[in-house]
Amino acid sequence: MNMTWPKATKAEGDAGVREQRISKLVTVEISNSRLGRTRVVVRNLSNHGLGIRSDVDLLPCERLTVHIGEDRSVEATVRWVGKGQFGLALDERVARLVKLGLAVGASAEGAVKSNARKALAAGARPEEIRQVGILAITTCGFPAAIAGLGWIDEVLEAG
Repeated sequence: MNMTWPKATKAEGDAGVREQRISKLVTVEISNSRLGRTRVVVRNLSNHGLGIRSDVDLLPCERLTVHIGEDRSVEATVRWVGKGQFGLALDERVARLVKLGLAVGASAEGAVKSNARKALAAGARPEEIRQVGILAITTCGFPAAIAGLGWIDEVLEAG
């Protein structure tokens, strides 16, 4: 499954500029004990979670597992429900790793260091944090990824 995402953009909303989000349609599976396992379409990814297109009947605050490929999954909570769509909030550890990836892609040194520290505090292991920088090579380009890895290593070495 190809999980590369295009560059983040700022979306205009009624109340002004909303958070950055990356739009791309990707099919994943979600599951829990009530729902079983079903396919849905991720329509965007933001700092706070996933926007999903689906007619699945979910309840706000319901816990789900999002299956990415055959051997990877993350836990999430239903944040909002609308007609034919819903939003999932990622667990704090996962959300921090996503934010770290966005910061590496933006070549934002302060944000990379801050999110690396916050990811550690949220329970991410050092190897998971480094993997974000390594994954950025093919998505964000070699220069941004190498800079990001350097900033990540500074935080990890500082403890």
